[in-house]
Amino acid sequence: MPDSLPDWARTQREWLRPTVVGRLGIHPPWFDPVGEVPVSIDPGPTFGHGAHPTTALVLAEVD
Repeated sequence: MPDSLPDWARTQREWLRPTVVGRLGIHPPWFDPVGEVPVSIDPGPTFGHGAHPTTALVLAEVD
């Protein structure tokens, strides 16, 4: 991650894990793809990692 990110954005890597909702697998770029339809998201200050309950509900509707 770029050095311009806040400390929390860099240190969160150890806590993030891939999330599978239906066929969609959300994973950070440093993890292997998961799910039938893998989607890589680089989480940072403006976008999360897919595990929040509201995100899971939206992903389920998209699936």
